[in-house]
Amino acid sequence: MAEAIGIAAATSVMGSVIGKLTALLSEKYQLAGNIKRGIRSLKDELSSMDAALQDLADKDDDQIDRRSKDWSHKVRELSYDIEDCIDRFVLNHSHGGSKGNFVRKAIRKVKMLWKDMGTTEEIQELKRLVGAQSERANRYGTHQCLASPQTVHMDPRAPILFQDERDLVGINGPREDIIQLLKADEENQHKVVSIYGTAGQGKTTLAMEVYRNITESYDC
Repeated sequence: MAEAIGIAAATSVMGSVIGKLTALLSEKYQLAGNIKRGIRSLKDELSSMDAALQDLADKDDDQIDRRSKDWSHKVRELSYDIEDCIDRFVLNHSHGGSKGNFVRKAIRKVKMLWKDMGTTEEIQELKRLVGAQSERANRYGTHQCLASPQTVHMDPRAPILFQDERDLVGINGPREDIIQLLKADEENQHKVVSIYGTAGQGKTTLAMEVYRNITESYDC
């Protein structure tokens, strides 16, 4: 349950980050070409990660191995770092108002250019970290773990419950003996008949056959 909550938190943060990156690519921010390319590449990589996180979120805790859990935790922390970077970038590009003389606007523009240079370096570092997590997921087979089906173990004795009566050998005698014990006496009293034996001797099968033969006597 705890892992499910953690993965759900990761998908929530990742969705927020992808939405903010999409907004940055709009004409509102008028970003330089190299910054746009970096953001677009980062967004595409995160979208692939988000798809993997969504697959993890659909799994039960016991279906997720430890490597996948660790990977989702690291991706969540990385998403927080990316979101912080985006928020700082948006704050740096927010205008204090439309008023102001030419000199002030020019100074602000120069400051933003310097900050954009720092943003470019930060985006490149984030791309490197995101790429490292993608390679890690591929290296340790995280995505294969997501697609692997759950193995269902079946009791080898279970199919006997669904066999046709004609396929059962040597059951008629014991079945009739138990039926006679249950029907003995005319008084309508509850009776219990115990069937003893080691595993695999057909106790459950015998009980099922008794039930099938006298089911009309039960008030069901």
